[in-house]
Amino acid sequence: MSLKKATFLNIGISIIFAVVMIFTTSFLDGSEYEQIVTFLWIALWFIPFSLLSRVSVKELKKLDV
Repeated sequence: MSLKKATFLNIGISIIFAVVMIFTTSFLDGSEYEQIVTFLWIALWFIPFSLLSRVSVKELKKLDV
């Protein structure tokens, strides 16, 4: 995967997760599960973010050689 594609995917996924988190927070406002659901969304977001970041780092190392 190219550096540019990984970067755009990372930004796109982050924006989607941000919108979902805002919607979920407003939907669960005042609920006892609001904080748990928010933490779950952050944990789910971290998986593709870390994988795509690793791809970006590998591609950057290739460019430095």
